[in-house]
Amino acid sequence: MEFVEYIKSPRIEKVLLKRRHGTKVEGTLCVTGHHLIFSSRTQHEEELFLLHSAVESIEKKILSGEQAILTICCKNFDLVKLEFSNTEEALNVASSIEDLSVIDDSSLKYPFFYRHLQSLSEEDGWDMFSTDIEFSMMCTSTQNWRISHVNRDYKVHWLSIHYANNMSKMHLTVNVIPQGLGNILDSYSHRYAVRKLC
Repeated sequence: MEFVEYIKSPRIEKVLLKRRHGTKVEGTLCVTGHHLIFSSRTQHEEELFLLHSAVESIEKKILSGEQAILTICCKNFDLVKLEFSNTEEALNVASSIEDLSVIDDSSLKYPFFYRHLQSLSEEDGWDMFSTDIEFSMMCTSTQNWRISHVNRDYKVHWLSIHYANNMSKMHLTVNVIPQGLGNILDSYSHRYAVRKLC
């Protein structure tokens, strides 16, 4: 388990939670490697899932006897008060949150991450979707649009050797254009767009 050395009291029973403009609710507090989780264990009552990285500051107040209150100020200006019946558990939770909220390695900040099975560089975004198929799915109800293949070999916007080498895939080979627009006008619009890019 990650961060086990930082979590001295992973689960505390009979903790009182008070949020801004709310009433005190008794429940169980769990400290995980990424979240502070509070549940009242009853339906329609208060729950809290708080990322450690969302904590701005913690104020510790020890009351008479064994009681202690932690006031957690969040980066979104939320305010959470936790009241403990055991001072040692309160200080353990505060220490855990302070340690876990300042982790520098971004890969350790979130509980879940996704590793793609293949390298993303192997994917070619130009070939992921077929314009013809997508157009047929979207525009079946209208006859006002059509598909133009005027730029099939990327030749329309090749104004010089420089563009042929550096910008050959700047424009799509297949474009959806208005039905009334002819291929000659379409080729001029491609040339105009390339001039604007330069």
